Amino acid sequence: APVGGDVKLAKRLFLGEADTGVTIGLLRNGQIKNVHLLRSKPLETRQPKEGEVCGVGCTLSAVKDGLAITKIAPGSPAQLSGELQAMDVIVSINNIDMVSKTPADAAPLVLGPVGTRVELTIVRGRGSRRQVEIVRAQPLDPSSLQKASVYRYNSLVQQQMLSYPWLKRMQRSAANAKQVHGGQGTVNEIVFEGVQTGNVRIALKVVYQRGSSFKSAERSLWLNVDNHPHILPLLFTAGPNMLFMPYMELASVTEWLAQSGEARSLSAEDLRLVHQTIGLQVAWAQEHMHKVGTLHLDMKPNNVLVKNR
Repeated sequence: APVGGDVKLAKRLFLGEADTGVTIGLLRNGQIKNVHLLRSKPLETRQPKEGEVCGVGCTLSAVKDGLAITKIAPGSPAQLSGELQAMDVIVSINNIDMVSKTPADAAPLVLGPVGTRVELTIVRGRGSRRQVEIVRAQPLDPSSLQKASVYRYNSLVQQQMLSYPWLKRMQRSAANAKQVHGGQGTVNEIVFEGVQTGNVRIALKVVYQRGSSFKSAERSLWLNVDNHPHILPLLFTAGPNMLFMPYMELASVTEWLAQSGEARSLSAEDLRLVHQTIGLQVAWAQEHMHKVGTLHLDMKPNNVLVKNR
Protein backbone atom coordinates (compact mmCIF):
# COMPACT_ATOMS: atom_id res chain seq x y z
CA ALA A 1 0.00 0.00 0.00
CA PRO A 2 1.39 3.47 -0.82
CA VAL A 3 2.17 5.47 2.32
CA GLY A 4 2.53 8.92 0.73
CA GLY A 5 4.61 10.29 3.58
CA ASP A 6 2.14 9.09 6.24
CA VAL A 7 4.44 7.92 9.05
CA LYS A 8 1.62 6.58 11.22
CA LEU A 9 0.30 4.47 8.35
CA ALA A 10 3.80 3.14 7.66
CA LYS A 11 4.20 2.12 11.32
CA ARG A 12 0.87 0.27 11.28
CA LEU A 13 1.90 -1.61 8.13
CA PHE A 14 5.30 -2.51 9.56
CA LEU A 15 3.95 -3.88 12.85
CA GLY A 16 2.78 -7.49 12.96
CA GLU A 17 3.41 -10.90 14.45
CA ALA A 18 7.00 -12.10 14.77
CA ASP A 19 8.39 -14.05 11.79
CA THR A 20 5.70 -12.76 9.41
CA GLY A 21 6.86 -11.02 6.26
CA VAL A 22 6.50 -7.49 4.96
CA THR A 23 7.49 -6.30 1.47
CA ILE A 24 8.58 -2.69 1.12
CA GLY A 25 9.35 -0.67 -2.00
CA LEU A 26 12.56 1.34 -1.67
CA LEU A 27 13.34 4.29 -3.93
CA ARG A 28 17.07 4.54 -4.64
CA ASN A 29 18.75 6.40 -7.47
CA GLY A 30 15.41 6.94 -9.14
CA GLN A 31 14.50 3.23 -9.16
CA ILE A 32 12.04 1.34 -6.95
CA LYS A 33 13.24 -1.98 -5.57
CA ASN A 34 11.08 -4.38 -3.56
CA VAL A 35 12.70 -5.79 -0.40
CA HIS A 36 11.14 -8.55 1.69
CA LEU A 37 11.78 -8.49 5.45
CA LEU A 38 10.70 -10.56 8.43
CA ARG A 39 9.26 -8.89 11.48
CA SER A 40 11.56 -9.56 14.42
CA LYS A 41 12.92 -8.11 17.63
CA PRO A 42 16.33 -6.36 17.36
CA LEU A 43 19.17 -8.87 17.07
CA GLU A 44 21.48 -6.66 19.10
CA THR A 45 20.51 -4.05 21.68
CA ARG A 46 23.92 -2.51 22.39
CA GLN A 47 23.83 1.24 21.84
CA PRO A 48 26.90 2.96 20.28
CA LYS A 49 28.92 5.21 22.55
CA GLU A 50 29.03 8.92 21.83
CA GLY A 51 31.78 9.67 19.33
CA GLU A 52 32.36 5.96 18.61
CA VAL A 53 33.98 5.29 15.22
CA CYS A 54 34.43 2.04 13.36
CA GLY A 55 34.97 0.59 9.90
CA VAL A 56 33.33 -2.18 7.90
CA GLY A 57 35.48 -5.19 8.84
CA CYS A 58 37.83 -5.66 5.88
CA THR A 59 41.56 -6.39 5.82
CA LEU A 60 43.19 -4.82 2.76
CA SER A 61 46.41 -5.18 0.82
CA ALA A 62 47.79 -3.05 -2.01
CA VAL A 63 47.61 -4.47 -5.55
CA LYS A 64 48.15 -3.00 -9.00
CA ASP A 65 44.59 -1.75 -9.54
CA GLY A 66 43.72 -0.66 -6.00
CA LEU A 67 43.26 -2.38 -2.64
CA ALA A 68 42.35 -6.07 -2.50
CA ILE A 69 40.16 -7.44 0.26
CA THR A 70 42.20 -10.26 1.83
CA LYS A 71 39.93 -11.03 4.80
CA ILE A 72 36.40 -10.22 5.96
CA ALA A 73 35.70 -10.34 9.70
CA PRO A 74 32.83 -12.64 10.80
CA GLY A 75 29.77 -10.65 11.81
CA SER A 76 31.14 -7.45 10.27
CA PRO A 77 29.11 -5.09 8.05
CA ALA A 78 31.19 -6.27 5.09
CA GLN A 79 30.05 -9.85 5.65
CA LEU A 80 26.45 -9.15 6.61
CA SER A 81 25.86 -6.81 3.68
CA GLY A 82 26.45 -9.62 1.19
CA GLU A 83 28.11 -7.08 -1.10
CA LEU A 84 31.78 -8.01 -0.67
CA GLN A 85 33.97 -11.08 -0.76
CA ALA A 86 37.65 -11.88 -0.45
CA MET A 87 39.75 -10.87 -3.49
CA ASP A 88 37.39 -8.08 -4.52
CA VAL A 89 39.49 -5.06 -5.49
CA ILE A 90 38.45 -1.66 -4.14
CA VAL A 91 39.28 0.96 -6.76
CA SER A 92 37.75 3.96 -4.97
CA ILE A 93 36.40 4.91 -1.54
CA ASN A 94 33.90 7.76 -1.39
CA ASN A 95 34.90 8.61 -4.99
CA ILE A 96 38.61 8.90 -4.05
CA ASP A 97 40.85 6.80 -6.31
CA MET A 98 42.68 3.98 -4.50
CA VAL A 99 45.14 3.09 -7.28
CA SER A 100 48.71 3.26 -5.90
CA LYS A 101 47.30 3.80 -2.39
CA THR A 102 48.07 1.76 0.75
CA PRO A 103 45.76 0.36 3.44
CA ALA A 104 46.98 3.19 5.68
CA ASP A 105 45.72 5.70 3.10
CA ALA A 106 42.32 3.99 3.08
CA ALA A 107 41.85 3.80 6.86
CA PRO A 108 40.75 7.44 7.43
CA LEU A 109 38.23 7.10 4.59
CA VAL A 110 36.73 3.84 5.85
CA LEU A 111 36.56 4.78 9.53
CA GLY A 112 33.65 6.94 10.63
CA PRO A 113 30.78 7.29 13.11
CA VAL A 114 28.64 4.21 13.77
CA GLY A 115 25.63 4.07 11.45
CA THR A 116 27.12 6.22 8.68
CA ARG A 117 27.76 4.94 5.17
CA VAL A 118 30.92 4.44 3.18
CA GLU A 119 30.72 4.13 -0.62
CA LEU A 120 33.05 1.65 -2.30
CA THR A 121 33.68 0.99 -5.97
CA ILE A 122 34.82 -2.61 -6.44
CA VAL A 123 35.89 -4.93 -9.24
CA ARG A 124 35.39 -8.69 -8.92
CA GLY A 125 37.53 -10.88 -11.13
CA ARG A 126 37.30 -9.62 -14.71
CA GLY A 127 33.94 -7.96 -14.15
CA SER A 128 32.99 -4.33 -14.49
CA ARG A 129 33.09 -1.73 -11.74
CA ARG A 130 30.25 -1.79 -9.23
CA GLN A 131 29.35 0.67 -6.48
CA VAL A 132 28.24 -0.59 -3.07
CA GLU A 133 27.33 1.18 0.16
CA ILE A 134 28.25 -0.33 3.54
CA VAL A 135 26.96 0.95 6.89
CA ARG A 136 29.72 1.33 9.47
CA ALA A 137 29.19 -0.80 12.58
CA GLN A 138 30.98 -2.98 15.10
CA PRO A 139 31.03 -6.74 14.34
CA LEU A 140 28.23 -8.76 15.91
CA ASP A 141 29.12 -11.07 18.78
CA PRO A 142 28.83 -14.83 18.02
CA SER A 143 25.36 -15.13 19.59
CA SER A 144 23.95 -12.19 17.62
CA LEU A 145 25.68 -13.41 14.45
CA GLN A 146 23.95 -16.78 14.75
CA LYS A 147 20.58 -15.02 15.12
CA ALA A 148 21.36 -12.81 12.12
CA SER A 149 22.22 -15.85 9.98
CA VAL A 150 18.95 -17.57 10.89
CA TYR A 151 16.99 -14.38 10.22
CA ARG A 152 18.63 -13.85 6.84
CA TYR A 153 18.02 -17.46 5.82
CA ASN A 154 14.33 -17.40 6.82
CA SER A 155 13.77 -14.00 5.22
CA LEU A 156 15.24 -15.02 1.88
CA VAL A 157 13.38 -18.33 1.80
CA GLN A 158 10.08 -16.57 2.54
CA GLN A 159 10.78 -14.03 -0.19
CA GLN A 160 11.43 -16.79 -2.73
CA MET A 161 8.14 -18.45 -1.80
CA LEU A 162 6.38 -15.48 -3.40
CA SER A 163 7.86 -16.49 -6.77
CA TYR A 164 8.04 -20.27 -6.24
CA PRO A 165 4.87 -21.43 -4.41
CA TRP A 166 6.06 -25.06 -4.32
CA LEU A 167 8.67 -23.97 -1.75
CA LYS A 168 5.82 -23.75 0.80
CA ARG A 169 5.99 -27.55 1.00
CA MET A 170 9.61 -27.35 2.10
CA GLN A 171 10.77 -27.68 5.69
CA ARG A 172 13.94 -28.51 7.55
CA SER A 173 14.30 -32.27 7.95
CA ALA A 174 14.46 -32.07 11.77
CA ALA A 175 14.66 -29.47 14.49
CA ASN A 176 18.15 -30.69 15.41
CA ALA A 177 19.37 -31.03 11.81
CA LYS A 178 22.78 -29.56 11.18
CA GLN A 179 22.68 -26.02 9.83
CA VAL A 180 25.89 -24.55 8.41
CA HIS A 181 26.18 -20.76 8.20
CA GLY A 182 28.87 -19.06 6.14
CA GLY A 183 29.63 -15.58 4.95
CA GLN A 184 28.03 -16.25 1.58
CA GLY A 185 25.22 -18.62 2.45
CA THR A 186 23.56 -21.19 4.67
CA VAL A 187 23.21 -24.93 4.05
CA ASN A 188 20.30 -26.95 5.51
CA GLU A 189 19.04 -30.46 5.06
CA ILE A 190 15.42 -30.16 3.94
CA VAL A 191 12.43 -32.31 3.00
CA PHE A 192 9.30 -31.60 0.93
CA GLU A 193 5.96 -32.42 2.49
CA GLY A 194 4.29 -35.27 0.63
CA VAL A 195 7.30 -35.91 -1.64
CA GLN A 196 9.18 -39.20 -1.44
CA THR A 197 12.84 -38.99 -2.51
CA GLY A 198 13.89 -42.54 -1.61
CA ASN A 199 17.42 -42.70 -0.28
CA VAL A 200 18.34 -39.26 -1.61
CA ARG A 201 18.78 -36.65 1.13
CA ILE A 202 18.47 -33.07 -0.15
CA ALA A 203 20.45 -30.06 1.00
CA LEU A 204 19.51 -26.46 0.27
CA LYS A 205 22.16 -23.78 -0.06
CA VAL A 206 20.78 -20.25 0.19
CA VAL A 207 23.19 -17.76 -1.37
CA TYR A 208 23.24 -14.38 0.36
CA GLN A 209 25.73 -12.55 -1.81
CA ARG A 210 23.98 -9.57 -3.38
CA GLY A 211 24.28 -8.74 -7.03
CA SER A 212 22.79 -11.16 -9.51
CA SER A 213 26.19 -11.63 -11.14
CA PHE A 214 27.56 -13.54 -8.15
CA LYS A 215 24.45 -15.65 -7.52
CA SER A 216 24.05 -16.47 -11.20
CA ALA A 217 27.75 -17.28 -11.39
CA GLU A 218 27.48 -19.81 -8.56
CA ARG A 219 24.46 -21.43 -10.18
CA SER A 220 26.13 -21.43 -13.59
CA LEU A 221 29.25 -23.00 -12.09
CA TRP A 222 27.25 -26.13 -11.32
CA LEU A 223 24.95 -26.05 -14.34
CA ASN A 224 27.88 -25.89 -16.74
CA VAL A 225 29.87 -28.74 -15.17
CA ASP A 226 29.15 -32.39 -15.95
CA ASN A 227 29.09 -34.96 -13.16
CA HIS A 228 32.46 -35.58 -11.55
CA PRO A 229 33.38 -37.78 -8.54
CA HIS A 230 34.88 -34.82 -6.67
CA ILE A 231 32.32 -32.11 -7.50
CA LEU A 232 29.02 -32.01 -5.62
CA PRO A 233 26.23 -32.14 -8.25
CA LEU A 234 23.43 -29.58 -8.53
CA LEU A 235 19.96 -31.16 -8.53
CA PHE A 236 17.72 -28.14 -9.22
CA THR A 237 17.33 -24.45 -8.34
CA ALA A 238 14.73 -21.90 -7.30
CA GLY A 239 16.11 -18.75 -8.85
CA PRO A 240 19.78 -17.83 -8.40
CA ASN A 241 19.51 -17.71 -4.59
CA MET A 242 18.45 -21.27 -3.80
CA LEU A 243 20.55 -24.23 -4.90
CA PHE A 244 19.51 -27.83 -4.14
CA MET A 245 22.09 -30.62 -3.98
CA PRO A 246 22.54 -34.05 -2.38
CA TYR A 247 22.93 -33.80 1.40
CA MET A 248 26.08 -35.47 2.71
CA GLU A 249 27.78 -35.54 6.08
CA LEU A 250 30.69 -33.34 5.05
CA ALA A 251 33.32 -31.31 6.86
CA SER A 252 35.76 -28.76 5.49
CA VAL A 253 39.38 -29.89 5.18
CA THR A 254 40.30 -27.38 7.89
CA GLU A 255 37.62 -28.70 10.26
CA TRP A 256 38.40 -32.35 9.51
CA LEU A 257 42.14 -32.01 10.10
CA ALA A 258 41.64 -30.04 13.34
CA GLN A 259 38.74 -31.95 14.92
CA SER A 260 38.48 -35.42 13.41
CA GLY A 261 39.75 -38.22 15.64
CA GLU A 262 40.58 -40.13 12.46
CA ALA A 263 42.87 -37.34 11.23
CA ARG A 264 44.54 -36.83 14.62
CA SER A 265 45.32 -40.55 14.88
CA LEU A 266 47.32 -40.60 11.63
CA SER A 267 51.08 -40.80 11.64
CA ALA A 268 53.05 -37.97 10.06
CA GLU A 269 53.68 -40.10 6.95
CA ASP A 270 50.02 -41.11 6.60
CA LEU A 271 48.93 -37.49 7.10
CA ARG A 272 51.31 -36.42 4.34
CA LEU A 273 49.70 -38.99 2.01
CA VAL A 274 46.23 -37.68 2.94
CA HIS A 275 47.34 -34.13 2.08
CA GLN A 276 48.65 -35.33 -1.27
CA THR A 277 45.45 -37.28 -2.03
CA ILE A 278 43.23 -34.32 -1.23
CA GLY A 279 45.44 -32.07 -3.35
CA LEU A 280 45.26 -34.44 -6.32
CA GLN A 281 41.47 -34.81 -6.06
CA VAL A 282 41.02 -31.02 -5.90
CA ALA A 283 43.36 -30.56 -8.88
CA TRP A 284 41.43 -33.18 -10.86
CA ALA A 285 38.12 -31.44 -10.09
CA GLN A 286 39.58 -28.02 -10.99
CA GLU A 287 40.90 -29.37 -14.28
CA HIS A 288 37.44 -30.75 -15.08
CA MET A 289 35.89 -27.34 -14.39
CA HIS A 290 38.49 -25.46 -16.42
CA LYS A 291 37.81 -27.64 -19.48
CA VAL A 292 34.28 -26.21 -19.66
CA GLY A 293 35.48 -22.66 -19.00
CA THR A 294 34.38 -22.48 -15.34
CA LEU A 295 36.54 -20.97 -12.57
CA HIS A 296 35.97 -21.35 -8.83
CA LEU A 297 37.63 -18.03 -7.78
CA ASP A 298 37.49 -18.83 -4.03
CA MET A 299 39.42 -22.07 -3.63
CA LYS A 300 40.66 -22.52 -0.05
CA PRO A 301 40.68 -25.31 2.59
CA ASN A 302 37.37 -24.12 4.08
CA ASN A 303 35.71 -24.61 0.68
CA VAL A 304 37.10 -28.12 0.17
CA LEU A 305 34.82 -30.72 1.76
CA VAL A 306 35.69 -34.17 3.08
CA LYS A 307 33.09 -36.93 3.43
CA ASN A 308 33.05 -38.42 6.92
CA ARG A 309 33.33 -42.18 7.10
